[in-house]
Amino acid sequence: MHAGVVIGWVHKPAAFIIEKRLGRGKLVATTFRLHQEAPDVDPLATALYDGLLALATRP
Repeated sequence: MHAGVVIGWVHKPAAFIIEKRLGRGKLVATTFRLHQEAPDVDPLATALYDGLLALATRP
């Protein structure tokens, strides 16, 4: 489990990232709200989304 609890200026409180192996694949889930605005409006959301994609494609 990857977890992050951020309070304050980041505006993404109590969000988590979970990675679970399922057979030969895996599931990556998050409670971060990354699609509330248009892409590239929120640089933090863009960086987190890119990181989640990298985590999901990592062997």
